[in-house]
Amino acid sequence: MKTKLFLKHFGNNVMQICILFLVMAICGVAAYYIFGVDPIFGLIAFMFAMLGYFVVQRSLEQATRDINNDF
Repeated sequence: MKTKLFLKHFGNNVMQICILFLVMAICGVAAYYIFGVDPIFGLIAFMFAMLGYFVVQRSLEQATRDINNDF
């Protein structure tokens, strides 16, 4: 039972990492073929997008925690 749950979570985590690398590759390809700039700029844009996502996610979690603590 424990092994089954481990494999389930392990597969889910590996899938998320693979999707992350896939999105990074898509950003690089889009920068090169669509915008005609060096692919590193696509990766930099990806990093800024992930930074923005992280900040928004953390802010929402903190707001939810504060609301739950007030009541």
